Amino acid sequence: MNVNRVIIEGRLVKDAVLKYTGSGTAICEFSIAHNRSTKKDGQWVDVPHYFNAAIYGKLAESFSKYLVKGKKVTVDGILIQNKWKDGNGNTRSDVRIAGENVSFDFPKNESAGGGNSGASVVAPPEPDHFDDDGIPF
Repeated sequence: MNVNRVIIEGRLVKDAVLKYTGSGTAICEFSIAHNRSTKKDGQWVDVPHYFNAAIYGKLAESFSKYLVKGKKVTVDGILIQNKWKDGNGNTRSDVRIAGENVSFDFPKNESAGGGNSGASVVAPPEPDHFDDDGIPF
C-alpha cells in the first residue's frame, strides 16, 4: 500500500502568489511556517520549519486574496515533486504540498458566520502526458 498524506498547520510566510498554467489552470502558491518545539539546553524552544504548498483551480483564484502573510492556515493534501530543466539544461526539482483541503479564518465581514471557515479545493491537475490507455482495468 502506498500512502501520501500531509496535514500541516502554520502561518503564511508571505502573501500567496496566483499564477496560471499555459492551459489556463489557476495555481495559488504559498509558504507555511510551522513551529516545532524541541528542547535545547534544558529549555523548550520553537524551531520554525518552512513548507511550500499550492492549491489549484477556481478556488485557488478565490482563496488567493485571503492567503496573506501571517494568516493561520491548515492544509491537508499530498506531497508532489515537480521537475524541470533550468537555463543550463540541469534537472531541477522541488517538493510541495498539493492542498486538497484548506481551512483558514475569513475576515469577519466576508464570512456568513464570521468564524473559521474551511473549504475543499480541487486536486492538482494530472500531468499533460497522462495516458489511461495503459491501465489494465
